[in-house]
Amino acid sequence: MQLLRAFAEILADRIEEQAAEEQVKARLVGEVQSALAHGDPRMVFQPICSLRDKAICGFESLSRFDVEPRHAPDYWFDVADKAGLGIDLELCAVSKVLPALERLPANCSVSVNCSPQLLLSSKFHQLLDGIGDLSRLVLEITEHAAVKDYKALVVGLEPYRRRGAKLAVDDAGAGYSSMRHILNLEPEIIKLDMSLTHSIDTDEKRRALARGLISFAHEIGSLVIAEGVERPEELDMLQRLGVDCAQGYLLSRPLEIDAAAVFSLH
Repeated sequence: MQLLRAFAEILADRIEEQAAEEQVKARLVGEVQSALAHGDPRMVFQPICSLRDKAICGFESLSRFDVEPRHAPDYWFDVADKAGLGIDLELCAVSKVLPALERLPANCSVSVNCSPQLLLSSKFHQLLDGIGDLSRLVLEITEHAAVKDYKALVVGLEPYRRRGAKLAVDDAGAGYSSMRHILNLEPEIIKLDMSLTHSIDTDEKRRALARGLISFAHEIGSLVIAEGVERPEELDMLQRLGVDCAQGYLLSRPLEIDAAAVFSLH
């Protein structure tokens, strides 16, 4: 009898836990659906400048959420992932970015942040299926994105790369994962994390690490973009170190598509 009572108590506790988990998931689903109904995410575009000729060569698309209560984009994508809607929210963002390719000059690329799960999804494949030329599209994987199977991801990326899409690894220098991404995925673009570019003109350790990454990137044929550039001195040092392109508030804040189209003509 005592054994049955103990089993019943354990079962009851587990049922309560499952009910609580379902309530949390339902709340998260409701939050994401509310954001989508509000029209979020709103996409903005941060210019990327070539340090060779100072021309605008591309834009990084970034998500913004205006629904109340206001939260940072990372919050919403984390909530969506926990609610089982991560791919759906990413697809919504990418679908809003694709029309921007027609609004921006033909010599400007547009990068979209993608999780490995999105890149391997059939929905993403269907979204891009009707676009024959992907040479202006950059698929950007962050340092924080966990890759369970690099071989599967390489195979999944092949149809997009064959049509011209480029792969970028974000946040290089911020952690070990970015180096694993670089070694396994052989990206066309490597983006230096802002933790490296910040004060690079005065910090010898940051400068030494950046110099090594830049040399390595060029050795394997990758373009180097520095993120988070905020001061002229940082930009000057990055240029001297051999960085190819840069983005950051010094050059421009993220812009709405109309403003980005005008800015690209400068």
